[in-house]
Amino acid sequence: MISKDCNLALKLLTQYERLAAKYGVKLPEARIAVLDELRLQGGISSSDLPATLQRIFPGQLQGLTLNEIRQICQTG
Repeated sequence: MISKDCNLALKLLTQYERLAAKYGVKLPEARIAVLDELRLQGGISSSDLPATLQRIFPGQLQGLTLNEIRQICQTG
């Protein structure tokens, strides 16, 4: 797995609140709470992110959870 794609995917799945603000996307507090819980469980995936962040998510990692991406990228 290309480390650049791994790094981008991991960053998007763990720093979505900061990155959404950077791209001018306003996330409601309730949505942030849901995303935070998914991140904590490792079950957050690209489809959970705002559309703006989904568009820059690496295609080969789309649909995988945070835990799956971590496993792939560590062994890749």
